Amino acid sequence: MKAQRIIIALVNFALAGGLVFIDWNLGSHLATFTAMCVVGVLAQAEIYPMFRRMGLDSEAPYGVVAALVLLLWRGLGGYTGLTPAEVQAIGAFLLVVVVVTPLIAVMLRVGPRLPGAREDFERIAVTLFGLLVVWFLLSFLLELRMLDNGDGSYRFGLKAALLLVLSVKLGDSAAYVVGRSFGVTPLTWVSPKKTWEGAGASVAAAVLISVVLGVLLGFTWWHMVLFGILTNVAGQFGDLLESLIKRRSGVKDSGRIFKEMGGFLDLVDSLLLAAPVGYLFVRIVVL
Repeated sequence: MKAQRIIIALVNFALAGGLVFIDWNLGSHLATFTAMCVVGVLAQAEIYPMFRRMGLDSEAPYGVVAALVLLLWRGLGGYTGLTPAEVQAIGAFLLVVVVVTPLIAVMLRVGPRLPGAREDFERIAVTLFGLLVVWFLLSFLLELRMLDNGDGSYRFGLKAALLLVLSVKLGDSAAYVVGRSFGVTPLTWVSPKKTWEGAGASVAAAVLISVVLGVLLGFTWWHMVLFGILTNVAGQFGDLLESLIKRRSGVKDSGRIFKEMGGFLDLVDSLLLAAPVGYLFVRIVVL
């Protein structure tokens, strides 16, 4: 199983490296954006069956399509000739449409004395909560990827997003290895196999990767120390957030596409909270 896990991880890193190489050489964001879009939408699709296992119905197709539309607009809206501010303004309006549309649908099809209104509102609430957990949190990774420090090439955003993903995911790997080999102190009931020893190793590995890779990419070393600590701690809470959903829904993994490593939501769970923290850190401290 460990060999299979290593092979899957290496294949994923190789694919990601190829996409980064393409975008870096073209000064574009389309290759990595496409990957983010695919992974984000499939992760969005995986959360609703877990809610269903808890007895929480949703409008799953609507949630998945909404996530796709919002991601596509943010990634491709700049090709319409609109300014970045206009693209973001229309994106905010699309979000309003996403929230209001199912409410209008209920208003049009449910009469004041007809049964079913409560169930409709519960499905809408679960659908929008799923969007909040997956699309909204992951959208910060896309925002980070699309940061431009003035050269118009998106290369700064590529460096920042690459730094975040590598530090967080390699921190995850360090937690897995150290926790399995030396971990003795349980971290939390949410995920009994996680240990404080693994959590500490994850932070240390993330800081090391952030400093080494960050300095090579032109970032300040002490910025990278803080970046590694903050994003890794946030990432571990993101991992636990998905673990809580899985425990309550009675599933081991969100999917089986990556065999024992799980599904797409399992792949990005640690980025759910690390992405907002990383984006705000780069915007406030680095830029």
